[in-house]
Amino acid sequence: MSMTKDQILAEAMKLEPAEQVQLADAFWRVAHGMSREQIDAEWAAEIRRRIDALDRGEASSKLSDEVVERLRKKVS
Repeated sequence: MSMTKDQILAEAMKLEPAEQVQLADAFWRVAHGMSREQIDAEWAAEIRRRIDALDRGEASSKLSDEVVERLRKKVS
């Protein structure tokens, strides 16, 4: 007997947070037809683009504390 999406979600909510992340990652990869290696390659390329933009002075970096504080202000 097949499970409904609501049943699957209910069971997934019983998992440890790390397992939920792994499950979400697996679903995302399946939905987008990408392997872990393809995702890693895409992230590596994006990181390289961002570093290059920083090196050219076309982007700025912010400390994580600044970003977190800005997000806190947005949600309060």
